[in-house]
Amino acid sequence: MYGLFATYIDQGTDTGIRARKRQSIIPDFAISSAAGRPRSLGELKFIGHSKTFFLSDKKESDRCSGVGKRAGTVNSNYLRNARRADIEYNGHDRNSPLDGPIARRLKEYGRVKAFVVGPRAEMSSDLHSLINCISERAAEVRWRGVLAIDVITAKGVIKTMITNSLGILGARANAECLEDRFGIVVGDGKAAFGKRRRADAANREAYEEYSRHYCSGDGGHAGGRSRA
Repeated sequence: MYGLFATYIDQGTDTGIRARKRQSIIPDFAISSAAGRPRSLGELKFIGHSKTFFLSDKKESDRCSGVGKRAGTVNSNYLRNARRADIEYNGHDRNSPLDGPIARRLKEYGRVKAFVVGPRAEMSSDLHSLINCISERAAEVRWRGVLAIDVITAKGVIKTMITNSLGILGARANAECLEDRFGIVVGDGKAAFGKRRRADAANREAYEEYSRHYCSGDGGHAGGRSRA
């Protein structure tokens, strides 16, 4: 979300600040109210089975311990980045107990929501809450469309669909990340770069094929498979 914090940094052309830095903070999501004004911010993160989040002080028996630990760092990271930007770009006194303009504006949105997905498709509590809100709203509007007998049943169906879809996407993203980094781990960075480029080209070709043929009538394709 561009522009939420840009007005709190001097945007003059002679400041020497790069265009990206002039944004100060760019959250992944701005969750708006019915009036269309952002009322809370959210950050999306994917994590792998790393020592940082899964092999430290958390019990291995806790399946979501890594996701919870990563989610717990999101809001504090935002606050730290806001204070650093105030010091660097607004001349704020680093020893002052008061917040600068960027930090004050950030706090007006409340705690930054942490939408975290783990290596086994586990999700943070904020992401589960978001899914629940989306499901409630969608059920009120589309409960007949999903052939449910009432809104409550529709909410369960829609919530399951969203959770499963996000879980699959998260698990697949983690697998793709491991595959992309394998060449670097074994010391062949050049081969890894070539592999990523070939994978990007293959993914783009598959997406174009999918877009061209999906829902094109009888005998159309869905993911490369005939629907006839």
